[in-house]
Amino acid sequence: MSKSLEKVVSEAINILSRREYTRWELGSKLLARNHPEDLVEKVLDEMEKAGYVDDREYARRFQETRDEWGYRRLRDELARRGIKRQVLDETLVFDEDAEFRKALRLVRSWETRLTEKQIVGRLMRRGFREDIAKGLARKSCGETS
Repeated sequence: MSKSLEKVVSEAINILSRREYTRWELGSKLLARNHPEDLVEKVLDEMEKAGYVDDREYARRFQETRDEWGYRRLRDELARRGIKRQVLDETLVFDEDAEFRKALRLVRSWETRLTEKQIVGRLMRRGFREDIAKGLARKSCGETS
């Protein structure tokens, strides 16, 4: 292994020792450190083969740890982190019932009196569909008034 390749591998391992990254994120960090693109691609391929970088697993764990986010926000954030559309389609599945239950749990946890508009805004910022947000807001405000 050449010295420059060893250096890229060493830096990649150092970066991954702090937290998990997507392939794109790790590649961006390595490129920002002025490593040649061909070496970075080679290292990324090897990191994937060895299981150090796994975008599917990253997306799965990311989704599991974001209970307060709706499908749209999860998908947008993972795409922003460089997860490819095919991987998103395979790992994120929209389940309307689960999405509704998650949003309902959030609305119930907000103990303060919120207006219908505030509830819709909070849910929409968290990535829930507008119809779910408006329906829950109407129901919540109807129950409290």
